[in-house]
Amino acid sequence: MTELQEKAQQYLNCFEQEEFGEGDTKIKKWIVKDNSDPQVTEMVYSAHEDMMPDDWKYSFVVESLQALAEHENPEDAEADMEPDIYTYGLLAWLSSNITRLEYLTQALNEFDLKDGFAAISQAQEIEKCDVLYSVRNFLEEFLVD
Repeated sequence: MTELQEKAQQYLNCFEQEEFGEGDTKIKKWIVKDNSDPQVTEMVYSAHEDMMPDDWKYSFVVESLQALAEHENPEDAEADMEPDIYTYGLLAWLSSNITRLEYLTQALNEFDLKDGFAAISQAQEIEKCDVLYSVRNFLEEFLVD
């Protein structure tokens, strides 16, 4: 196991899912455990860039840590950043924050997509990869220090 994998696993252990709501409206969200290393919170904020705290970003941070902990070669982790396969999930993601339209615009421009589902899928994959790169860079900087 590489140092990056170990650090990713260590940070991954700082997250837990918590249930919010009641009855049919119950949802699970990723949160940083109390008394976790403050660096974990800093990494999460870094992955958010200019966005306010966002459940999707938290989920993507956890996915990124899982992928980095699993692969010896961090380049291979990108293959794990697959978009949601359900239209409902993609539309919920896209509509959750207006800044996500930038990812959709980027997908349309870079990949010359004509299909709406493919465009939204690609847009979500772009965001997931952005979060992966942010998490990876944060961990690598921490390992160098």
